[in-house]
Amino acid sequence: MNNYRNYIIHTACACLGNGQDIAQAGWGAVLVNPEGKTLKIAGPIPSKEKQSNYRAALISVIQSIKQISSPATLNIYLNNKAIVDSFYSYLEQWEKNDWKRKKDIIAHSDLWKEISKYKQKHELILHWLASNQSSSAAQIAKGLATQGSKGETISLKS
Repeated sequence: MNNYRNYIIHTACACLGNGQDIAQAGWGAVLVNPEGKTLKIAGPIPSKEKQSNYRAALISVIQSIKQISSPATLNIYLNNKAIVDSFYSYLEQWEKNDWKRKKDIIAHSDLWKEISKYKQKHELILHWLASNQSSSAAQIAKGLATQGSKGETISLKS
């Protein structure tokens, strides 16, 4: 057990036209610090990067982590079960295997490497939140992600 400050983070992704050449993806997150203050952030996936829900979900986690400067316990809620499962079941093995699975490089390894790097600084606890279990913070994060997919960049403190 550590004495880290505990943050609650709800992340979301959105991708207009997911799987199509015209896709536009965005991410959003709601961060709550131990004092109950909230930060709402969102942004688009850069146009030169692959536009997908999966990539946007990983970026939402990374962008959230980047907001916390001191080592902390980060409880990160997301609605992408595959990312949560990969974090707990595969991340360490991918790292040991130089980010390869058999002969193939892990998809989005650039983002997984970044998440792995943050594990050295923070205690990262990822939680899967099924769509039918979403909280108001998760719904706000989803709205922010949709704004991000439309090209908006948001950073609001309250």
